[in-house]
Amino acid sequence: MQKALDAGTALFLHMADSGVKDVMFFFYPHVPLNTVVGGTDPNGMLDYALPKIQAACDGAYQTSIKMNPQKPLRCHFLSMVPVFEGHPDYFAATDIHPNPTGSKAMAAAMWAKMKQDCVAQPASSGCCAPQ
Repeated sequence: MQKALDAGTALFLHMADSGVKDVMFFFYPHVPLNTVVGGTDPNGMLDYALPKIQAACDGAYQTSIKMNPQKPLRCHFLSMVPVFEGHPDYFAATDIHPNPTGSKAMAAAMWAKMKQDCVAQPASSGCCAPQ
């Protein structure tokens, strides 16, 4: 887990250094039990990893500022757990991947988060403060 977190942090710093200002990070939903791919306990590792990965995303701004105050990176975290909760119909049959309905729900949640956090929104939307 730590190797993955370290690699993610290195990626955030590389993106910041390359001029990326915002990154949208969405995390896996809870997946159905006993699927061909997921097995009997597919969510144990996801539940363990979610707060750690969210903390890394939440800390990306401060970490990037320390490396280069002129190139901060904002990471916008979105958990798909609540989006998929109660919707086994969002998954492909016998699989852990979303079907077209699940993909549409993910896209709608991502767009709502982008609007909420004012990511890639036109100034005319009124949500964006001058930088």
